[in-house]
Amino acid sequence: KKYLEKLINPNQQFENDDFGVYIDAPEFVDENNIRNKHEKFIGLVENRIFDKLNFKSTSIETRTIENGEIIYTELKDKGNTIFWLKEKNPFYPYIKDVKISIYYLNPYAKAFFTKQTGIQSVNYGSIFLFINGFRISPYGEVGNDWLGLDQRKAQKTRSFLGLRDIIGQIELLDEENHFQIISSREGIVRNDYYKNLTNSERNNSFYYKAHRRLERYVVEGLNWDSSIYDNKDPLFKEIEQKIISGSASSEELMFREDDETKQRRTYSAIHSIISAKISDVEELYINEKLILQKIEDEREKSEREFEQLIKDFDNKKIDSETLNRILQRKAEQNADLEKQIKEFSKYTTNEATSKAILELQNYKKTIEKQTQLIDQLQKQLKVLADEKAKADKKIEEAKDEVEEVKKELTETKKQNLFLKSIKSQEFNDVLNLMHHIGISTSTIQNYIKGAVFKLENNIDFEKEELKTVFSKLNYELNKIHSISKFATKANFKVETKDSELDMVSFIEQYLMNIIKPFLPKKISLVVYEYNIENFITTFKPLELIIVLDNLINNSKKAITSRENSLETSFDPKIEINFNQLNENQLEITFQDNGIGISDENRKKIFDYGFTTTDGSGLGLTHIKELIEKIGGKIELEEKNNRIGAKFIITINKK
Repeated sequence: KKYLEKLINPNQQFENDDFGVYIDAPEFVDENNIRNKHEKFIGLVENRIFDKLNFKSTSIETRTIENGEIIYTELKDKGNTIFWLKEKNPFYPYIKDVKISIYYLNPYAKAFFTKQTGIQSVNYGSIFLFINGFRISPYGEVGNDWLGLDQRKAQKTRSFLGLRDIIGQIELLDEENHFQIISSREGIVRNDYYKNLTNSERNNSFYYKAHRRLERYVVEGLNWDSSIYDNKDPLFKEIEQKIISGSASSEELMFREDDETKQRRTYSAIHSIISAKISDVEELYINEKLILQKIEDEREKSEREFEQLIKDFDNKKIDSETLNRILQRKAEQNADLEKQIKEFSKYTTNEATSKAILELQNYKKTIEKQTQLIDQLQKQLKVLADEKAKADKKIEEAKDEVEEVKKELTETKKQNLFLKSIKSQEFNDVLNLMHHIGISTSTIQNYIKGAVFKLENNIDFEKEELKTVFSKLNYELNKIHSISKFATKANFKVETKDSELDMVSFIEQYLMNIIKPFLPKKISLVVYEYNIENFITTFKPLELIIVLDNLINNSKKAITSRENSLETSFDPKIEINFNQLNENQLEITFQDNGIGISDENRKKIFDYGFTTTDGSGLGLTHIKELIEKIGGKIELEEKNNRIGAKFIITINKK
């Protein structure tokens, strides 16, 4: 029965009153009834090899229409039409009434074929030939390479389809006997009609015109539509058996690439796949989803990049060079869209494809508008660059002012012993403000030293590095200006007045918004909370800021000292913990993993004027005084095996 099935054209199943083949064997009725559907052999012999295969495989159908003068070709992938095409028949009048159906079988489709027919595709055959409804031997039989497919595939294994990759048929209606049958062993006469049908030289034949289009789609579009598993993998064998038994789910059919990747590649190669002369094309349809999906992917990416561009521009995180690169990309994108539209416009397309092409044109207009806006941003950036140059000049002028402040601070350090005897609290406040200014000027000095070193040694500045230096210098100068204006007795009391605030929230915001952005990137600053509801109390914000700045500055120095003394690197860290002990009491721990404090210095660190660095020695003394003013105390944790120093601050509500 399997042999008889191959004699029947699956696309020309006979009706009851037409010619047909029947098997009548009553003695095998019982055995026939217990077999699977494709194994039953009594009754009408039918060839159903292509039933449902269209939805499991990739296929192409090419046939002549309009008395043979036009060729209609339709390429489908798992039931979805990728394109169809009407074009003039270059093989007329040799090829008048012909239809070709070719199916590419990926590894899963081969298993579906076995389920449908009960036989492996490799043991079934390849491209069969039917003339006037009857199969012509030996064309298409196992191992019969009458079209030269395997010979051709041997030249480029990964570029061409061979006998094992496809099944299909060629159907001819030949009332004039142009395709003359010799015998069942020799086939038909190899005349000009035969050559126009099958010639493989330069793919110049009716069959190879269809074959090459399917081949290009499989190779250039689907990348062979491969399974994630190798054919010899036990997991693949398991899925294969499930497909044959009918128990496999679609989720189990895993491919090396997803559908979106294949669609993008297919869109890029679509004109190469179609490969039609413009003058021959009567009408073209390209799956509009391919075009619209391509537009949607590019539009989403383009809009996301454009929004980020605007955001970076507003935040002053973009330079002229970057804008030039973006403009270049937009120009390339616009040129590519222009090329796509030009390619599509060569053909007469149907309504659905024309609408998709219109969307492509609208998207091109969007890219052009974005390009115009970016060009405007570039002009604005030039204006900002001119303003920056003026600001750079002001920073240079500020160097002299910084040096003057530095001299004054040096004189102040020399007067430490004298200052100890002065008990005026207001004068102490002013003095400590000056100490706070000293921290900032020291930071400024370090940045200037680094810049001068690079200039003297001809080391190039990166633009982002230069911007960072200017930004931090500007920050410290503004800070000095803000603090120094309080140092007049007329304004001091007003600007340092008590405020009733949530202390935890105030400290967190100051650390995260003011301190953290200007810490070296290598230092991690983390804050933890335990049992915190709210802790509203009365304090002077400026005084609390001075406490925080001094503690942070001390930690930075300790971390730097540890870095200089170690041969191996470590992860610098400053950690602040809040723990609300009860309704009226807050505990704050402030610790780092710096070099730590020696045993001989632990008892002297809060002494007035004591210092182990080139500082004034007022930092921790002033911290202790300010914390006591707001109803608290500060202690250094007893030494343990942990690296670094840990201060415990306890605050009582006022």
